[in-house]
Amino acid sequence: MLNDLSSQIVATSIVGLWNEYGLAGKPGKSCRCPFHKDSSPSFSIYTSPKDGRDLWKCHAGCGHGDALDFLQRLTGADRRTCIEKIGQKAPAGLLRDLIASPSDMNRKPDLKLDLGTPDEVKYLSDLRDIPLEALNLAIERNILRFSHNEAERAWVVTDVTGVTAQYRPLRKGIWLTGAKAKTARGSSANHPVGLPNTENSDNVILVEGGPDLLAAHAVILWAEQSGIVDYGKTCAVGFLGAAMNPTKADAKKFEGKDILILCQSDEPGIEASNRWRDSLLPFCASVTEIGCADVITGVKDLNDLVSLPEGKNALLKKLEVSCG
Repeated sequence: MLNDLSSQIVATSIVGLWNEYGLAGKPGKSCRCPFHKDSSPSFSIYTSPKDGRDLWKCHAGCGHGDALDFLQRLTGADRRTCIEKIGQKAPAGLLRDLIASPSDMNRKPDLKLDLGTPDEVKYLSDLRDIPLEALNLAIERNILRFSHNEAERAWVVTDVTGVTAQYRPLRKGIWLTGAKAKTARGSSANHPVGLPNTENSDNVILVEGGPDLLAAHAVILWAEQSGIVDYGKTCAVGFLGAAMNPTKADAKKFEGKDILILCQSDEPGIEASNRWRDSLLPFCASVTEIGCADVITGVKDLNDLVSLPEGKNALLKKLEVSCG
């Protein structure tokens, strides 16, 4: 018997509520949020490892909770009214499928994220010499977020899956521990950031590290303006280190895509690019590799390349030859 509220919530399917109220899109582990205008997936539905109830979270800031919280947020009704509705709907949800396994949930980093203020985004733009519109695109596509670490503000690269998150200080310099970047506890560091955005993309720019992942969004905008790529069909994905390699499951997400690797021009970066190419070729439509030093001599990484006054034109010229 479903006599207590907790049991009723455990038995209630968020997917069932989604479909009953006729919400647009397909609900799941990575989908568009029903509570705000969402141009790319920022919403997750998953299963609690503690008691098996459905949980939800909007990674853009609309909130999180269980089926009762979802119903309140959706309808705007008071809690008492929603509790009554949950009691009526619970029996129909008893045979629901689990949305994600407990092992997936245990991998999620415990890092509280936010969208940052306009001043913080502008400061990061000046700090990294990456165009403001590129950072706004990274925020829109759920790649760039902000948080706190050691009582300091940090900028974070992550994605809607929340499987991995890496953060750096929102200031010049490195962390007091001596690290340039920290991977959040619970992260699966080998997992490429931005992978969910490949689902609706034909072209993928693949890079190494958080700064280059942000800079890749400038490349997307510039290439769109020059007619080289379709902005809506192009995304950026980043490995957070040269030692990382895609699993077979991750590599399959690139199936049928045209991949452009903008690799760092040191020895580890070049070796990583070659490994990524070999891993992805069995699945993707094509792989093009461009070293940053091949665009402008002496430049190591994409962030440095984007920050140079001549970087935009040099990149576009190279892309027109290689990808046009």
